[in-house]
Amino acid sequence: MAPYTTLPELLHDRLKASTSHIGFLDAVDGSSTTLSYQELFVRATRYAGRLRSVGLKPESNPVLGLFEDHENYIVLFWSCCLAGIPFCPLAALHPDPKRQADLFVHLRDVLGEPAVVTTSALASKVAALDPQMTTYTLDQLDDITQDLTPPEPLQIPCPEIPVCYVLTSGSTGKPKAVALRHDQILASCTGKSKHHRTSSSSRFLNWIAFDHVASIIEIHIHALLIDAVQYHISPKAIIAKPNLLLELSNRLAITYTFSPNFLMARLLKDQATDPLPSSLDLSNLRALISGGESVPMSIGVAFSNLLEAFGAPRDALRAGFGMSETCAGCIYDTQPIASEVRPDAPLYLHLGQCIPGMSMRVLSATGGACAPGEVGQLQLSGQNVFRGYVNNPTATREAFTPDGWFLTGDLGYLDAGGNLHLVGRDKDCLNINGTKVSSKDVETYLEDARIPDATDPIACPLRLQNADTETYIIFYASDDLPSDTSSMLASTLAANQAISDACTVLLSHAPHVVIPLPPSRFVKTALGKVSRGQLTAAYLRGDFADVEERLKSAPADDSGALDLSDAVQQVVSQSISDVLDLATADIRQSTNLFDTGASSMHLMRLKKVLEERLCLPEIPTIEILRRPRVGPLCAYLSELSATGSDGSYGHTYHPLVCLDSEGSRPPVFLIHPGVGEILVFLNMAHQLRDDRPVYAIRAKGFDYGELPFESLDETVQAYTDAIDNAYPTGPYYLAGYSYGSAIAFEIGKRLESKGKRVDWLGILNLPPHIQFRIHELTWIEVLLNVAMFVSLIEPTDIAATRAEFLEVFPSMVGLDSEPHDPVPPIQWLLSRSNQARLEELDLQLGAFTRWIKVAYEINRTGRSFFPSGCVKNALTTVFCAVPLSSMGTREVYKAERLSQWKDFSGAGFELVDVDGEHYTMLSKENSASFVEKMRAAMHRAEDLASKRASTSSIIPRPMRMDFDEVPVIDFTLAQSDPAKYYAQLRFALEDVGFLVFSNVPGFEDEFQSDLFAQAKNLFGRSQQWKDSLGTVNSYALRGYFRADTLPGSHKAHAEAYRFGADMPTPTGKDVPFWLKLHEGPNQWPAEQDLPRFREQMNTLFARYHQLNLDLNKQICHLLSLPEAGLDAYFPAPTPEFNCAIWHYFPVTQEIRDGAKDGFAQGMHEHRDPSTFVTCLIQSRPGLQVQNHQGVWLDVPMVKGGVVCNIGMQLMKLTGGKLVATTHRVNTLKIDEDRFTIPYVLSTRLEKEIIPLPQFASPDSAKAHFAPNPKIGVLMGIKDPLLRSGYARLTLFPAATANLYPKEFEQARQMGIV
Repeated sequence: MAPYTTLPELLHDRLKASTSHIGFLDAVDGSSTTLSYQELFVRATRYAGRLRSVGLKPESNPVLGLFEDHENYIVLFWSCCLAGIPFCPLAALHPDPKRQADLFVHLRDVLGEPAVVTTSALASKVAALDPQMTTYTLDQLDDITQDLTPPEPLQIPCPEIPVCYVLTSGSTGKPKAVALRHDQILASCTGKSKHHRTSSSSRFLNWIAFDHVASIIEIHIHALLIDAVQYHISPKAIIAKPNLLLELSNRLAITYTFSPNFLMARLLKDQATDPLPSSLDLSNLRALISGGESVPMSIGVAFSNLLEAFGAPRDALRAGFGMSETCAGCIYDTQPIASEVRPDAPLYLHLGQCIPGMSMRVLSATGGACAPGEVGQLQLSGQNVFRGYVNNPTATREAFTPDGWFLTGDLGYLDAGGNLHLVGRDKDCLNINGTKVSSKDVETYLEDARIPDATDPIACPLRLQNADTETYIIFYASDDLPSDTSSMLASTLAANQAISDACTVLLSHAPHVVIPLPPSRFVKTALGKVSRGQLTAAYLRGDFADVEERLKSAPADDSGALDLSDAVQQVVSQSISDVLDLATADIRQSTNLFDTGASSMHLMRLKKVLEERLCLPEIPTIEILRRPRVGPLCAYLSELSATGSDGSYGHTYHPLVCLDSEGSRPPVFLIHPGVGEILVFLNMAHQLRDDRPVYAIRAKGFDYGELPFESLDETVQAYTDAIDNAYPTGPYYLAGYSYGSAIAFEIGKRLESKGKRVDWLGILNLPPHIQFRIHELTWIEVLLNVAMFVSLIEPTDIAATRAEFLEVFPSMVGLDSEPHDPVPPIQWLLSRSNQARLEELDLQLGAFTRWIKVAYEINRTGRSFFPSGCVKNALTTVFCAVPLSSMGTREVYKAERLSQWKDFSGAGFELVDVDGEHYTMLSKENSASFVEKMRAAMHRAEDLASKRASTSSIIPRPMRMDFDEVPVIDFTLAQSDPAKYYAQLRFALEDVGFLVFSNVPGFEDEFQSDLFAQAKNLFGRSQQWKDSLGTVNSYALRGYFRADTLPGSHKAHAEAYRFGADMPTPTGKDVPFWLKLHEGPNQWPAEQDLPRFREQMNTLFARYHQLNLDLNKQICHLLSLPEAGLDAYFPAPTPEFNCAIWHYFPVTQEIRDGAKDGFAQGMHEHRDPSTFVTCLIQSRPGLQVQNHQGVWLDVPMVKGGVVCNIGMQLMKLTGGKLVATTHRVNTLKIDEDRFTIPYVLSTRLEKEIIPLPQFASPDSAKAHFAPNPKIGVLMGIKDPLLRSGYARLTLFPAATANLYPKEFEQARQMGIV
């Protein structure tokens, strides 16, 4: 190893010569993506430049990373390292939202002005939790296109500056930040390598989350330093299936990995029900590190025996000790583990000796060195040790002795051989599954919970004799101890339950027991502290056995039996029984999952099982933690799970799966093949990149309790409705793979029968006449084909497997239906399948059995398919792969079978050869060439549709007149020269969609200037004052918000204050979300803070209202409608409206540098989706509109002027006669603070907007640009009330994600946000 002094030197050296790589394992299918150290350097260098380009400074803007995968963490770690910016990886957010918010507030206090870098999905959550936190997404950094590569050679930082900040465990949301330096990290990894004799031939496996110091240093940098291969996999994958740790170690020839004690204990238990395969080979394993908590001797011996049985040496298991403050492990045992537990053996494995560069000592309470075997305080010194906590001098001072040794807070002793043994902790903390949590943090949390009849809670660590892991007890003071008095006992039980439930939420682990004691039992030290050690010792002696027994023997609530006739309760009961190995008769409403011994690992398993069986996309972990008792959990799940007509629980089948939501072209819809799954489309969807959304259609029946469609007609109708609802405007692009082609053909015909336009139909290697083949697909053939489809069986083995299958199951010879019990034949086939592939797929028997049923029903119902008719206006493209061997050559197959589609084609027909065979044409190696040909075919379809439109015999739509400026119209002309006025107004509304009125009564320049002065005063107040009136406090989203903290495309260089019609907050249990979004009071600033502000704004509202009434009459005149023709669309007599004051920040050099294509976002490009007319006054220019040639034009600044534009609802009402035009605010045009006040007169929510009869024909409307696909989905929501609510969600995603999480998630799944 070269003597590196900084981490950039190390990575730069790997750039020059390294054959190693980082592998990222997929927990679902076992596949691996790799990143070479050279590729890591290139990506990190690119992001380093982009982090600096957005203005992040090493001295003041540490980067907080928040991801769900190791790859993004690693790339961002090195990006910050190369940029010289400290990096702080964050753990997955705590399930409790309050803890989440507390964490971000605390981090800003500790770290100054940190910036979060995360994914788009998590960015919105962070923004909702802490609007003041600066947040960037990787997508936003990727959008920075200029060359930001730092010059060579790299600037080498000082070895003693911090590289990263690692957070200690902080259950209250206030962890300490440990600063780790270049020289400290490199010294640590050098010492580890020497201690464990690792080399470039070593192979590392990590499953610990990257926020943990062991993941960063023990595995990642350690492997990089010695130029070794390293693999990373999600923690959830290993926790859900502990055996996977050793199975991967076998498959990947791993030499170095990690397992805490709790996982080893779980893995050993699993051997009784899920033994490891006998073929496992662990002979390469050299070091399986175990840290976090002490390993009982019995666990250590049993686990070493297990490893040795599969070829690992007896010294492979290496118990160790380390902390964030010491760069992970610094003390390890490397001696062989005994093969049996000797009578005189210590209770726990010893931890061995220090790595090179480190020293340890054990001192007594008086400060003297302890003799061998004498317990004292463990202290450490050496190159690995940190120098201090960030911005916390008090904690730093308390962490070190006067002579500079680090106080670990642990009690232990050194044996005669100099090996360390730990016996407990000097500090008051709990150890939950290897994570240390302050006892005081737990006690503070319980005090804040204000649980009745429970005061002065005390949390004490506990390790029971022969227990696998540590646990804890909660004591609390109570004057009313449990007695035979039923009321008193009930009160105590209620308090105990509340304490246990609260602890479960906080720690994901229930206390071993909760015990009330009289206040006199809480013995205090001379300093007034309760001795937790004395309480624990008293419990172990049995001093509280009588209290515990009375609580345990409390009579059961006979009314608490589960109602197993209820579908949800039955599923919950059976799931708990399966996961926790409990008898269903013992599971009652009052059963506490954690009282049964359930760990967080069990919780994850139960969550997964319930999600599958109840067909729920996700059950938030926090909701289970908040309801550890079965009764409340069932009630909550029942709310999520409404029984469907097909017998499914709480699940509404949605055929569409969005594979890519972005694009301005019409989406393409991909229909599943005969096996029903859509995974085959993933590669091509990722590679298509055709500026169009991609949707796949998944068959029905995959989810637990869900039944497949019973007929082809039912299938086609469901898919057609789903496509129509998702994209009601058309035109449609459809493609089906194999049998999916027949379904796509029928969908196309059905869409055309509804008057819809279908431009393209893709047929993927299926002839139109399929009866000869589909009748061959009996249940057995479907089973074999699905197995071949997922590579469990090779195509060459099908015949032999079929013959052997029929010998074993002779009753199935000639059977053409699903067997009464399909499980035995499926189990038989799986037992003879490729076992390595089976493990990779992680196929569960239940899921695979449902899959076979789905595939069989698809093919059975397909027997009714006989081609007829055609999709008249579509280009039909038949993609020709190498056919099945029974079909002859490709040319014969094309000529005799595929070409017959010409008889069922309309506007155009073509045959296109593609690479691969029938089953491999969309595989990874062929998908790139396939999508290139598919993309070209869809472009030909667009050209064909365009030519058809230009030569159509239908009278062409009148084209809009283009414009090169936004018209300014004198409002007084309406009275003085109506003919001139309406000619100008017609052009403005029908061809431009925008105008500026001058001389509008009541909007004089002086009045507007007064308003903008008020706006300046409003936004000039302190940030704290503004935030106190934030939209996060208002379900109607009234008040202040910052647009520069919004995620994704809504982020802008601006802040704003929202108003509406002052109305009472809707009350009642069943108030719909859309009503709460629209009605509520304004948050008015106090009069003493902004004198006359409320008065002036109300004056403006009244004048805006009158202007809108006048405009409505003028629009009616323009459209030849009665003067009151639009009145029915607006609430009366009280007007409802939406208004805001916007403050757009002036351009800076930083904003100029980040601009793209002459645009810096003050407001994103958009059309107003849910309005008739928008009016706006502005203090200075900045607003731009896009003409029909795509050119952006400045809206002129007219003093005393009022800008007006058409919204999409009025465009819809007039069938497109009046046009809604795309517009934006460009910060590059704003040299000084810009203020605007837009106003929209709200339409009646319940009034559906449909084209007026005279505008119902599309030919009467002028041509205009197709709407954004997301707007198309929004407009496709039939219920206008729901549509209005979802439209409002899109405007303020950060706030609405927090206030309306359920509805926001629904909108996200629909592709609206």
